[in-house]
Amino acid sequence: ASRRVDPTDISMGPRTMDNSATSACAFNPFLPGLLLVAYFNGDLALWDQSLCVPITQWPGAISYCRGTASVAWSTVRAAVFAVKHGVNVDVWDLMTDTLAPVSSIQLPPAQGGDTKATSGSVMFSGAGHLVVGSGTSAYVIQVPKQLTVPLTTFPSSLPPTTSVDELIVDREKYSEGMDLQLPTLEILQRDLKIPIKYKVEAAALRQLLASIPAYQAEAGLFDLAVDDML
Repeated sequence: ASRRVDPTDISMGPRTMDNSATSACAFNPFLPGLLLVAYFNGDLALWDQSLCVPITQWPGAISYCRGTASVAWSTVRAAVFAVKHGVNVDVWDLMTDTLAPVSSIQLPPAQGGDTKATSGSVMFSGAGHLVVGSGTSAYVIQVPKQLTVPLTTFPSSLPPTTSVDELIVDREKYSEGMDLQLPTLEILQRDLKIPIKYKVEAAALRQLLASIPAYQAEAGLFDLAVDDML
């Protein structure tokens, strides 16, 4: 039997599985409390310390790899992050696409040709380019220019919203017939002073996350076995 997962149901959180322990995590340098987490089961999730559930999750977004994955946020773009898993490096730009990475890079396999056992980490240089460790090698990879230049104008396509504390996350909006309200703790967040040139994108990302679906998969098309949810 299988259970259809509603991509707008914020109550689900990352799947609870035997191998769902955290593999890697990183805080966004422009939004305090925004935490990107990679799990051993292949899921990615965004957590905010002001909420008690994930903001959103990408089930099965990364391939299985022996050893740990690695995640990092861009040093110049608030909405850009990278995920290294095995010999693969995915670069995401949430302002462009919230469903899939905008670029995927495959590194040379480790000695012996094993594409799943390659260890190493990913990070961004001060200019916003990738620095990747893979086995005993290190790579500096230039990313497209648009991934290194912060937004200077607020995207008109973003839906209007209010601050998190002015909202009550009401599950009744997402799951008909169920009434559950989740208060927030945004008032306890620390203020983070960032350079002016990064503030537009940081504000745009915050607004995007306020309206993003809890599951990044098309409604009704993403199936999980019931046993996977227990």
